[in-house]
Amino acid sequence: EKNGSYTIMISASFQEIYENISFAMTIKNEKGIIITGISPRIAKKTIENNKGRMNIVSCYVFKCLLLPSTYFIDVSVMGDVDGSNEVLCYIRDGFALKVIGPGMESNGVFGLVDLFDESAIS
Repeated sequence: EKNGSYTIMISASFQEIYENISFAMTIKNEKGIIITGISPRIAKKTIENNKGRMNIVSCYVFKCLLLPSTYFIDVSVMGDVDGSNEVLCYIRDGFALKVIGPGMESNGVFGLVDLFDESAIS
């Protein structure tokens, strides 16, 4: 539902020890265009290593500003392999998000995202 608060939880089990682990997520529209994404690696906020922690969970909480449609979520797990940051696991369209609610006829907003408050049209 538009304006609802949602949590995306990514869980990974590791067979080896990796440095600089991060969990990235993107939300795309039906045409595959990325609407938004988040990557702690870009912000240099990685998990130093997973030694002794073979199972790691990362959570992202977001407020849904998307207009009614169907969206898809990609997730990836990154980590250092031989000194280079690599994709350890990538899941494309791992989850579908169907946003429901009033369409543009109720408030005049159109596109993919509703950035306007209720008083935008007077």
